[in-house]
Amino acid sequence: MRAKTIAAGLGALAIFISATASSATLQLTGVFTKPGSNPGAPLTISGNALFDYTPGGSLVAQGEWTGTAAFNGSLIYELKVDGMVIDISNALDVDTVTAASFSCTEGTFLSVFGANGCGNYNLGEDYISQTTLDYSTLNPVRTTEAGSDDFYYGDMQSLWNYTDMQLYNLDPVQVAGNPAFILSNRTGGAASGNGFSMSFSYVETPVVPVPAAVWLFGSAIAALGAIRRKAA
Repeated sequence: MRAKTIAAGLGALAIFISATASSATLQLTGVFTKPGSNPGAPLTISGNALFDYTPGGSLVAQGEWTGTAAFNGSLIYELKVDGMVIDISNALDVDTVTAASFSCTEGTFLSVFGANGCGNYNLGEDYISQTTLDYSTLNPVRTTEAGSDDFYYGDMQSLWNYTDMQLYNLDPVQVAGNPAFILSNRTGGAASGNGFSMSFSYVETPVVPVPAAVWLFGSAIAALGAIRRKAA
């Protein structure tokens, strides 16, 4: 009976250690956005860009990250995404993406060329924006005034741009600084065509402290072993 108890305990401990080792910390290193026919823009990532990664499970942001599109120091637009969670349980089709908040703030660069990056529209011949963007909810709304000559290039910047992604270039070897994978729904695959992509790299994964209960559990197993030897 004691032998079975010890075996069961060791099995549970092995499962715990295996579950702990399977997770990793990733850093969001790049985002590329190219909705519709616009030229597209690589974003510079800042803020808390760390994600908890469970292979075959999910990517859970540790905080708010910021993605900035700029040209020669002039701001095109800036995304802020807080509490992003990406379901990657089906690596061939990432359907579920949620967040606590998502917003886009327009810079001044594109207005010179009669365009808006957050809303992904042209200001028309009058170079006057007659479109408003509402980012107060996760379902942002783009509203154009009646009679406006504003023209939509494609979908506005939103959280839902990052659904229907596939996982590319997976490197299962967790080496700090090495690329982990790319999530992309771009028409040309990982790095070409219209659409959106997110690049992740491994970071130094901290040693996960083993809970006190596990150490006590191990001590109990050792004690049971000692009792069994004395009984023999």
